[in-house]
Amino acid sequence: MKKVKLIHFNDTRQDLLYWIKQFFVDKIANTTKEHISDDFDMAAYVQRLHLSDTDTIERVDEIINDSIANGLKSLKVPLRAVKAFYGFIDRNHANFKAITDVFSGTLEHFVCVENVKATDSKKNELLGGVRNLFNFIDDHQEDHLFQIAKDSSGKAVKINNQRVQRKKTPAYLNEEEMKRFHDSMLKAEYGNEMEKNRDILIARIFLFSGIQASEMIALQDGDFIDDKESKDIIWLHVRGKGAAKREIPMPRRCLIVYLNAYKEARGVSQNDQMFFAPKDRTKEIGEAMLRNIIEKLGKAAGLPKDICTPAVLRNSFGIFIYRRMTAEGDPNADKYVKEVMGHSDIKVTRWLVKFENPRTMLAADAFVGFVNK
Repeated sequence: MKKVKLIHFNDTRQDLLYWIKQFFVDKIANTTKEHISDDFDMAAYVQRLHLSDTDTIERVDEIINDSIANGLKSLKVPLRAVKAFYGFIDRNHANFKAITDVFSGTLEHFVCVENVKATDSKKNELLGGVRNLFNFIDDHQEDHLFQIAKDSSGKAVKINNQRVQRKKTPAYLNEEEMKRFHDSMLKAEYGNEMEKNRDILIARIFLFSGIQASEMIALQDGDFIDDKESKDIIWLHVRGKGAAKREIPMPRRCLIVYLNAYKEARGVSQNDQMFFAPKDRTKEIGEAMLRNIIEKLGKAAGLPKDICTPAVLRNSFGIFIYRRMTAEGDPNADKYVKEVMGHSDIKVTRWLVKFENPRTMLAADAFVGFVNK
């Protein structure tokens, strides 16, 4: 996009909407298309954003949400942020005679006052989304430099009420709980045979692969690959982001019966996706439904509700693998867990497994002799 004039309508809301549309045109053109179908028509979305009837934030929201539903999931966060900011400007439009009246103090007020009850992570999401929008505007016009990401002293605008919090100890199932969760699946109540095979398959994939809910949602029929040399292994191809792209070996005999039974009962897949929404086969299964499945199976196992989530099963997988490998004397257990779980940084892995590392307790054990019996 070549540089154009900043003001087009002499109306703050309309000028802001113009730049929001240009911002998303650029996002659509430069967003990875890894998870969209081959027939995704990028030009059609760009054209829809340029049409004259796209003159409200609601219409822009509708178009971008449609593109998100068709695979451009990375637009969710910026859409939430810029839509919220537009609403803020709309409610306070009397204070903004022109778009040039927007400055870093506007952003600080929007984030820290208008959204005072929001969590710090939500505030940072809003802050980052609006910064990106105005950085884009600065890059594509020369009439006015907003530099909205910086305060009057030239420093980056920050959330001032953030508290440094110690990370909580990761929640995970111990080995006995993992086995109970696995063995009790047949005791759970299911609506029909397909639901039973689907839910057991989903739960066992979580348990035996440690993948994230978003990675489960993205699974396709062709992601289950038989090992060429071993009948005991089936490989799961995971299309995560960056380092998370990987193949994970899983116990074939624990999955194959339910995999085949589910696919047979399901019928031909829509868009090659493995799991789909119960009321619309053209849409992928949602994270809320995955959580409900795991919660239901955890209840059948007599486990507390708060430790029966996909995230806890992921933690349990990593810690279980680490524990087994260290018990066998493998000095690179943390590196293997990092690789198979798709962590981008070894620090993430070490935070997860540190309470299972025998060396963690050495400092405390060293002073046992000081205590009088």
